[in-house]
Amino acid sequence: MFLIPFYIFLHEKRLKEYDENQEKLDVLQEEYREIMKRLDTLQREGKISSYTRVTILEMSGKVLEHLAKDYQNVREGVKAVMGGRILEYEAKTILKEGLEKGLEKGLEKGRLEQARETAVALGKMGMNEDMIAQAVNVSVSLIKQWLARV
Repeated sequence: MFLIPFYIFLHEKRLKEYDENQEKLDVLQEEYREIMKRLDTLQREGKISSYTRVTILEMSGKVLEHLAKDYQNVREGVKAVMGGRILEYEAKTILKEGLEKGLEKGLEKGRLEQARETAVALGKMGMNEDMIAQAVNVSVSLIKQWLARV
């Protein structure tokens, strides 16, 4: 699966034919449509992530750009099947969303850790659980758990 970006090398010797003959280019495009369908199926079945799918397609596009640099019809025809510039945007969007979710989780974890440390310190100073819960903005049951571990 991860060799898919290099699939175009199988056709390297015939790129000029594809570029000059629409029927032959149609056959090549159909092969790429089949690859797209298989990747979509793998993603739908949870065997690969959206990010993996898009990365494979982006890398395929980059290899195609370099290998078929002199064959505009081939480049445009295959890229049209693979989604063209949309792939780059989609991959960046997926990565950005992942980074944002990771940051949110990290911030929440940090906030809870700070709240726990503050709650423990306030508990050691003799403050009651209800007041601690209000001070650190968490539930009383969580305060009880934290203070029980001290």
